[in-house]
Amino acid sequence: MGDLTLDVAFPQILLNVPADANGYTEHHRLLLHKLSPGRWVACSPDFDLEILDLNNRVHTVLGRRSRFPDHLADVVYAFDPISRSDLENLRRQAKTMAMVLGDETQEEVQSLQWVYSDPMSDRLGRVVDQVLLDDAVFLGSKGLVEVDGEVEEIREIPQADLAGYAEARKGSLGDVRTLGKHEDPHGRRFLSFQDAFTIMKEEKFADWGFQGPRAAKEFLTSLRESGADLTTYHLQWLKNSGVAQKTSVAHEHKTLVEVIRLAVCCDQLNPLNLMSMELVVRRLVQLEIAVSRSPSAPEFAGLDLLMENPVTEGGAATTRALDQWLTEQLKAKAQIQKQTRLYKEEVGYGHRDRGGLEGGEGSGGGWRSRKKANAKAKAKAGAGSGGAGAGDT
Repeated sequence: MGDLTLDVAFPQILLNVPADANGYTEHHRLLLHKLSPGRWVACSPDFDLEILDLNNRVHTVLGRRSRFPDHLADVVYAFDPISRSDLENLRRQAKTMAMVLGDETQEEVQSLQWVYSDPMSDRLGRVVDQVLLDDAVFLGSKGLVEVDGEVEEIREIPQADLAGYAEARKGSLGDVRTLGKHEDPHGRRFLSFQDAFTIMKEEKFADWGFQGPRAAKEFLTSLRESGADLTTYHLQWLKNSGVAQKTSVAHEHKTLVEVIRLAVCCDQLNPLNLMSMELVVRRLVQLEIAVSRSPSAPEFAGLDLLMENPVTEGGAATTRALDQWLTEQLKAKAQIQKQTRLYKEEVGYGHRDRGGLEGGEGSGGGWRSRKKANAKAKAKAGAGSGGAGAGDT
């Protein structure tokens, strides 16, 4: 028997049994299901279920994972450590007993299974191994279990829902563009940046429209590691960058940071997987680089590459695959034309060379003969001009 009470969420008591034959007059009980004021479905250390009416029985209320009262410790018949899976089975049996006794609305008793429930996990929808459940942490129908060095979320669902659970989970809460639904103690939607960052996961998309490395994750990681927050980042940048507070660049920077803060903390979106947020972050980076070049007159030369997206600056849709194919075709065609031209030139020069050699000096064919004829004509014209000048003189 354990020296301490059980570390479970159910109420625990010591039930006085003065007629116990072995002298253990205080029996440990787990109160698994409440039937009415003072009446419970309880479990004994032997895993026997019974109906207890505590209104007319002597009992002592116990704490969770605490020592038994000193004056009763020697006469306690207590539970041995109980596994989580055994405890969950007892809870289900207690609920079934309550229905049998008519203390709960009759409903079909369904077989239940613990499955992996994290929409981002590769194990989503698979049944959890019974051995792992012994060391799992449960909170009602939800829990956490460690498997292969990772902590996974698990949930207890009816056996009948097992087949379509993974698909339904991905279709509703499994949208990688969101961070779930989180509320503050007043019921308002809120998620701090520090908490949000811990659950952000970047996914790869075949149709991601931006060129180059993705900027959102690197930007937010740098912001978090610097100790800044989305509520104070703009003011820190404004102070350290040297840019004038009332410039359009400063106003735009403040607005874009606020857009990210509202998207993460209020709308609870995952900026790492949103092209709209990628564009916002790239514009922020563009502004900060331009200001770092010249705080008084931000220089944007060459930074337009950061903003390339599925629509070009001229408003035309970008068709990268088709453009790449067309470019390759044009390159191939140009190469063919170039080779054809070189071939024709090569063949042409060969014919001219042969014509000059065969025609000889007196021949009228070939470019060499024409060249010599032209040279003689020029010489004769020069001589004639000189003679005419001498005669006039």
